[in-house]
Amino acid sequence: MKIQNYGGNLLSKSYRFNKSIILSNTKYKYYFYIIKKDETININLNYYSIYILKKNNSAKLKVNNKQINIEKDDCINFYNYSKNDVHSVGGTITILVSGVKKRTQEKKQYEVIKKSKIYTVQKPWGNEKWINGRGKFYAFKKIFLKKNFKTSLQYHNYKMETNLLFSGKANLVYKKNKKVNNNVVQKSDLGIKKINSISSVFVTPKILHRIHALSNITLFETSTPHLDDVIRVSDDLNRVNGLIKSEHKMKKSK
Repeated sequence: MKIQNYGGNLLSKSYRFNKSIILSNTKYKYYFYIIKKDETININLNYYSIYILKKNNSAKLKVNNKQINIEKDDCINFYNYSKNDVHSVGGTITILVSGVKKRTQEKKQYEVIKKSKIYTVQKPWGNEKWINGRGKFYAFKKIFLKKNFKTSLQYHNYKMETNLLFSGKANLVYKKNKKVNNNVVQKSDLGIKKINSISSVFVTPKILHRIHALSNITLFETSTPHLDDVIRVSDDLNRVNGLIKSEHKMKKSK
């Protein structure tokens, strides 16, 4: 598990991180961009999502010279693209991008999903918005946790994920005693690290972890597509391992 803190405020006009934060590994890519008026960026991915964090009222987005009508909290999912010039017209647009380099024989296409239509999973502690649905090559989520609530103490056998704490503050709970098996940990085996926005937490398989919200928090998570791969060692409502079917009733996306 790797933790990185960026300091400052992502949305501050004076804090730009040289145009982008790049969180990446061999499985997926994860980018943050502030695209200024009449600026063009290139996204070197094939299957990917753009999530609109912020935009000026007058700003419009063009992808490969095609204008796409979007508003704050909308998303665009791209399938099997190769050329990806993203241009802001008339104002500044702030985006998160998640996706993979993966060429297939599928038809090139994209879909715009308005914020009210993004699939939302209601959780005991808040909710998850599945930005690219049940993606075949990667998963991209926006996660909201209410103050004083916490996720399951959990690990994954195969899933790799990067969580970006976008707003709020939280405690990251992890296993500090490496000699004990994940399934039999005691409270004394656990450590706690306070994290503030903007921080990222990179979690590899078998790493025991939990997020405890010290305020209302917003996370963005990108991961490998192993969405059923959840082993809950402890859960406030004694939920079982894996995907909770009563929480997830959706069609499989591309």
